Amino acid sequence: MASKKYLSYILLFFLILQIPGCSRQDKSEESIPTEIEEGDLPLMRPNTVKYAAVDPGYMQTKKASIEHFCDKYFRSENSNLSLLVAKNGHVIYERYQGIGNRETDTPIAKETPIHIASVSKVLTATAVLLLVNKKKIELDQKVNTILDNFPYPEITVQTLLNHRSGLRNYAYFTEDKGVWDRSKTLTNQDVLNLFAEKDIQLESPTDRRFAYCNTNYAVLALIIEKITGLSYPEAMRQMIFQPLGMYNTYVF
Repeated sequence: MASKKYLSYILLFFLILQIPGCSRQDKSEESIPTEIEEGDLPLMRPNTVKYAAVDPGYMQTKKASIEHFCDKYFRSENSNLSLLVAKNGHVIYERYQGIGNRETDTPIAKETPIHIASVSKVLTATAVLLLVNKKKIELDQKVNTILDNFPYPEITVQTLLNHRSGLRNYAYFTEDKGVWDRSKTLTNQDVLNLFAEKDIQLESPTDRRFAYCNTNYAVLALIIEKITGLSYPEAMRQMIFQPLGMYNTYVF
């Protein structure tokens, strides 16, 4: 039973992680769009690693195994799925099913953007570390030296990245009476404003323990905006998506 559950988690991970447009091969530094110029903005660089060839027999065996396991998820005509499995830069198996746009009855294909939820934290962290590498910020830098009115003096960039800041989850503290009008859309800037205005206490002392929390990455998105002078969607587009040829990936 435990093994089946584990495999289900792996499948779910692949379903979420597949980012259409990322699998283009033979990208080089010369292929970076000309509108992005080398300068103060740190950019991702296409991977130039030459992957070793994968044994065709292994590929065929693994493909058959994955296909056998995944068939049950593709049996239902009502399932909307996007699945890609790769090893050493080689696609072993990919399959798409369902409707990507119900208004136009357009089927899901490899170019169809798929919501990746919290897997996007990996990309946000990548952008932050690019800024660190460019010496625009430091990992041990206090957040209150970057964001005005940030009221927690011990929280650093690193404790946000590794979920050790002690911040409360905005999904919970905004439910407290008088903190937020739940009929309104909450933005990252709203979260920062609430910290300053509503005396939101920490869940635990900073760097005392690990606690996975979306609030950490809302604050990191604000740091990216402050340092780059760009909106978060535009910063991600210029720093990561365009240089890597991720033409079907964007911040919604």
